[in-house]
Amino acid sequence: MSERQSIPAVRRPRRSTQIGQLRERVTIQEASTATDRLNSETRSWSNIGTDPIVHARVRVMTSHEERANRAVELHATHEVVIRYRSDMDPAVSADAPKRRLVWGSVTLTIAGIKNLDEKRRYLVLTCRQGVNENA
Repeated sequence: MSERQSIPAVRRPRRSTQIGQLRERVTIQEASTATDRLNSETRSWSNIGTDPIVHARVRVMTSHEERANRAVELHATHEVVIRYRSDMDPAVSADAPKRRLVWGSVTLTIAGIKNLDEKRRYLVLTCRQGVNENA
């Protein structure tokens, strides 16, 4: 028996999201409503914060995944992963449901936000393509 015993190599768990995977750029926008003199409401969208354009990983979900998520995610069509932002965390910001993403020419309404692993590193946004008129 040798003095040096073989120690098994410890592998680090692979991260579910790595910073290099955030290759797309999306703009985060927030809805605001204004009432005019005739008491009619007008909705407008504006970019949020000082840095509304963020790097993201955008994944178009398949129709099978849409059917699986229908009851919970309300016809989710896209999954977007971004770096953690406190203004997007639903536990911190009550305004998160009034937000949307613009990805090129595609508008994505945010249906749900999950803090990945509760470590405040990444947020997973479940989205639907199109504008939510009820926000």
